Amino acid sequence: MVEVPAPHAPSLTTNARARLSKWMDALLDLTQRNPLVSFRRDGRRVLPLDVESIAALEDGLASGAEYRLVGEHAESRPERKRSPTLAATLTQEALYGRAVELDRDARKAADEGGSWNLYVALGVLAWKETANSPKLIESPILLVPVSLAINRTTREATLSRHDDETIANPALIELMRQEFAVSLDSLRELPEDEAGVDVPLVMATVREAVARQPDWTVMEDAFVARFTFDKLLMWKDLREHGDKLLTQGIAGRIADPSAARRHRRTRPRR
Repeated sequence: MVEVPAPHAPSLTTNARARLSKWMDALLDLTQRNPLVSFRRDGRRVLPLDVESIAALEDGLASGAEYRLVGEHAESRPERKRSPTLAATLTQEALYGRAVELDRDARKAADEGGSWNLYVALGVLAWKETANSPKLIESPILLVPVSLAINRTTREATLSRHDDETIANPALIELMRQEFAVSLDSLRELPEDEAGVDVPLVMATVREAVARQPDWTVMEDAFVARFTFDKLLMWKDLREHGDKLLTQGIAGRIADPSAARRHRRTRPRR
């Protein structure tokens, strides 16, 4: 069960603290069911990219570049001006089909939930649960929000930067802290360079943090996929501000109805 920090306010009751802990447990998913923890690069709704430099890709996206996604063995069309290209390790037909699905699902999720969840994952940490474990688990490191523009006439897709923030994987940061005492807290505020995020510094920071872990490695790979971490951000807010939240207003009464009733009985009448 998630350890809840000690209260700052003495009025936080035992019942309210137990309810807060239960809420936090429900929000925090650091299991391998979460693709932010265990990412399957061979998933059906993943666009694997073939890039020489993930830093150059991030710089280009941050500068407003629009990349035409090109599959393996795609025909070139030199007769008209083209956008810069970005190679994917799929056939052109498979690439187009996955791009259509990703775009449709991301827009539907944004319409229904109000948050964007389509990202280019830059960099992957491959890690083991134990030193003797035969299995390497892969977690994305940087998440750059992107949009896909679909041209149904030419059956092509174009990738560009979305206006949300680039962030380090919050589930990875929390997993490393809780399970391995590895601190990636410096990545909560990402370092910047002249174009955008300082990607080489981010990768070097992760490599240094996990250097003592046998067989762990950072791979500079890139993928387009959907990631959702709204619940993790809610968990972070509860961890940092839960005590204050539960000593006032409706949230406090929900967390400990008996305390609210006692308060009403002892409140002086006017």
